Amino acid sequence: MIRAYNDRYVMDAANNMGEMLDYIQNICEIDLNDFWSMFIMSGYATLFEKGVPAVVAGMSGIELAVEIVGKFEETKEMPDKYIEYKTLSAYWIGWIIAYYQWYSARTFAEIVEVISFENFKRLHDEYRDYENEQIIQIIDAVMNQGEKETNLSKIRKKSGLSQRELAQLSGVNIRSIQQYEQRAKDINKAAAQSIKALAGVLACRMEALLEYTNE
Repeated sequence: MIRAYNDRYVMDAANNMGEMLDYIQNICEIDLNDFWSMFIMSGYATLFEKGVPAVVAGMSGIELAVEIVGKFEETKEMPDKYIEYKTLSAYWIGWIIAYYQWYSARTFAEIVEVISFENFKRLHDEYRDYENEQIIQIIDAVMNQGEKETNLSKIRKKSGLSQRELAQLSGVNIRSIQQYEQRAKDINKAAAQSIKALAGVLACRMEALLEYTNE
């Protein structure tokens, strides 16, 4: 398999990503989903994916975080003090996302689109003591399953609506829509009122949004 970049930088990259998310969540108290959007839009995600040495090894995770947030919130004061929380989930999540990105050569946007931070937290709670390669195989299996689009995702995209637009028009919380599309929540167990609202906006039958398996 072709890796995303030279393996001599992967540990630096993983440590930096772990430190960055740790600092953002535990010191700056910024929501990881909000920060991740900044990370993707800032262009740093692309540089990280390519293994640009100045980004994955030439800056600390804190320096990266400050640079990224500064692009969107110029007046925001970022804390100087940093206490490492490497035993907590944010560091582990950042570390394993960076390692998996290097391993799989998938983009960061693709990874978190399929496996939400909430699901990475569940993986941390269940598998944090596993060997790296075991965790990578688990994540790969989840990614391969998750990349099979849900009916909601396919119908929404066909309609030309973003998740936010669908949420606004249907009244269904955007996080619920995201979780249904990521399979973090089972849409088959959603309230009938929510399914009806989504189907009404998407001009489809309610049952068209449900998921069926061959099991």
